[in-house]
Amino acid sequence: MEELEIALGQRALASVHGEQTTASAYAGLGTRHILVLSDGSVGEVPSRLAAQTACSAALARIRSSVLPELADTLVEAFAEAHHAVRRVLLGTAAEGKGQAALLVVSIDAHGVVAARVGGGRVYLLRGDRLDALYRGGGPEGLGAGGMPPEPEMIVGGEALGTGDRILVLSESAIRPLAADLERLGNGSPPQLTASRLADAARRRGQLDPLSVHVVEIAGDAPRVGPHPALARITRDRPKTFDPEGNLLGRSERAPATISDGRARGGLVALGFVAVVLGIGTALVVDDLRRPASVPAPVVPAAVVMPPPEVDVVEVRDAVDVEVEVATPADPEVLALLDGESASKVGKSLRSYIIKHFPEDGEEVFVRLDKAILELHRQGDKERVGRVIEALLELAREPELKRTARWAGELLPKLYGPQ
Repeated sequence: MEELEIALGQRALASVHGEQTTASAYAGLGTRHILVLSDGSVGEVPSRLAAQTACSAALARIRSSVLPELADTLVEAFAEAHHAVRRVLLGTAAEGKGQAALLVVSIDAHGVVAARVGGGRVYLLRGDRLDALYRGGGPEGLGAGGMPPEPEMIVGGEALGTGDRILVLSESAIRPLAADLERLGNGSPPQLTASRLADAARRRGQLDPLSVHVVEIAGDAPRVGPHPALARITRDRPKTFDPEGNLLGRSERAPATISDGRARGGLVALGFVAVVLGIGTALVVDDLRRPASVPAPVVPAAVVMPPPEVDVVEVRDAVDVEVEVATPADPEVLALLDGESASKVGKSLRSYIIKHFPEDGEEVFVRLDKAILELHRQGDKERVGRVIEALLELAREPELKRTARWAGELLPKLYGPQ
């Protein structure tokens, strides 16, 4: 079976009172991706502990299962989660009253298989076509009664292709979003889509805890080369040499064992180098006649290694970086600072960061720094004042932590002399 590449976005919000009763987990098992979502608010007494226990117990059973059929593995996982929830709630306020809804979604090259008890929704989004795997709520949750309930199991039809999406939502999240799910689930990268769905549910009056996951099929062909995560970790770094010409940063290896034949061959090659460099042959002949147990002679001091060419590359790269910093601010970014009020400037900056950060990363903040500092140097105190007010608001953003940190680092530079 071919390996399936996915991109995953997720967002969970606590209730307006600060309580959180949802839990989720993801695991990549060979060619199969497993997403588990649990909600501990389905019983008489809401319990996040019940949700966390159901989630971890089900995933652990799926990982360790040796059953050949996925359906049998899922039934086994739900039974394990049911008994785990009952055990963990003993002696707590939720004993006999707490339950957990559990939804397990399996994704591979053949399609989607979903199983649930107690609620949770799964939708397949292929372009403008939205298919619901479940309609209505599920049966009673896990942890109630003696025997574990049988999970509702559904196979999601045809195989998935690049660009298709799977929307996985808690039962609380689907109520305010059902009418616009197709529109809200498209357009943005998975993480931004998950955030947009969760925020829309909260704005539309959902006060309970909720959880949203967006899975996008990023590629349906076998991967060639290292995994993208490994490629990011092991990307090329500048090469640094010590005064003796040795490359720094590599792990030291154990000294190699050289056979007698190879040692004599090395001595012959060393003798040839000595003759070419004008060193007398008497030393070389004498060395060749020594017993094999005598260590190989040290390379003459006259042999000087040429400087590594990588230093030249590093100097050229450094010059390129300085030229890029010297470029003027982007006119498009400068236009963001022309708002009539601080609130409009703040909205423009926030929208620009949300739109460009997924693709450009830290370069977004570099461009904004150039534009704002250039405006500061021009001495337009009125516009700079609006920008400072906007940055103060962004520095207090609870959800955009990277943006808040950037605003906090830039503000001290704007209070200094122009």
